[in-house]
Amino acid sequence: MQMSKKMKILYALSLVLFIIAGYLTYSHLKNKSQPTPQPQTENTQLQTFTDKAQGITFQYSTQLTTKYIHTLEWPPKATVTNDLFKCVESSSEITPTGKTEKVTIGSNTFCVTKQSEGAAGSIYINYTYTIPENNKIVVLTFTLREVQCANYEDPQKTECENERNVFDINSIVNQIIPTIKITAITPPVTNINPLPKTNSGISGKVLLGPTCPVERNPPDPQCADKPYKVALTLTTKDGLQIIKQFSSDDNGNFTVNVTPGEYIIKSVSTNMLPRCNNTAVIKVI
Repeated sequence: MQMSKKMKILYALSLVLFIIAGYLTYSHLKNKSQPTPQPQTENTQLQTFTDKAQGITFQYSTQLTTKYIHTLEWPPKATVTNDLFKCVESSSEITPTGKTEKVTIGSNTFCVTKQSEGAAGSIYINYTYTIPENNKIVVLTFTLREVQCANYEDPQKTECENERNVFDINSIVNQIIPTIKITAITPPVTNINPLPKTNSGISGKVLLGPTCPVERNPPDPQCADKPYKVALTLTTKDGLQIIKQFSSDDNGNFTVNVTPGEYIIKSVSTNMLPRCNNTAVIKVI
């Protein structure tokens, strides 16, 4: 028995609808199996930052969870002023003054300035956040290092690009803002005291690195850290009192005589690059 023309049309339409439904189901399952990358957030372990000279405390996470974006100056340095809050926006972060924009997240409004500089396969971004707080202005500054994703091949290149696309430093700073407290100011002691004669001291070596765009495993001997000559400052462990200023030699070596106690050695230079931001406390016994 031959199929009628009407039945043939209905059969053809049913087949087309079946194919379309199957394709839509496959596309939905495929997309569901490939989740959208989530923003990288900071470590939940909080520490309290206190600067008695500026009269400020706040809480911050110890590090980011990102793989290709690293903190270079962290926690942020803080300055408190009595100025009025204002934000003059600009458009380019590679200019000397950087890119400035006004940002509002929830009930918090602040001004962000970004200044970028590339070196050795990385991008160094200097951030300045101007935040109104209790009729004062709090300025937070820090630096992040972003690895240039073009240094890698896939899948690392795509992973790096996805991480950068979802990374939101404004949200991380916005988590700090509610914890800011303005306290009584303790004036810093800035006099340089002569060191008494002593047989104890600190010896070390200053190295400059990384010297290649990408660190490899096993390490490339040509990319090893290099000795670096730089002016240094010895301070008390809270960083408020300068004990002595000295320099490393051409081979990066230095020796300074000190009495028993706890100290920090920092670089005198305030340039973005190169930098030496060691804040580890050294105990001399």
